[in-house]
Amino acid sequence: MKKRAFTLIELIVTLAIISLISSVILIKSGLIPKLQEKKEIENLQADINYCREKSLVTGYKYKINIDINKYAIKRADDNEMVKEVFLKYIKANTKNTFVFRPTGSVEGASTIYFSSSNKKYSIIVSPIAGRIRYE
Repeated sequence: MKKRAFTLIELIVTLAIISLISSVILIKSGLIPKLQEKKEIENLQADINYCREKSLVTGYKYKINIDINKYAIKRADDNEMVKEVFLKYIKANTKNTFVFRPTGSVEGASTIYFSSSNKKYSIIVSPIAGRIRYE
């Protein structure tokens, strides 16, 4: 009686073909760029929160300058650069500057609009509490 089974090479080749087909489908479906855009917006939101919290903890004013394709966090008193990030997947529609005070309030709070190849995003910074959310 002969047993019929798969060899290790057959299993490896089958898995390689399946992974190749699934990666092509992921790239063609546009799922990866959407995830990268969302991650970039979430990172920006986290950095705005970081700027706010840094101001509350240290007692210094911190500002975030949002340009078309980058943003920078600086200490407002002496313009010392804390962080600069270039945006790859999203672009800001206008330039904005927010200054976070040690009290928690924000100068120049507004809504920032971003666009990408697939979608439009907005980050809302409330003026009194400095609450930050994105849609």
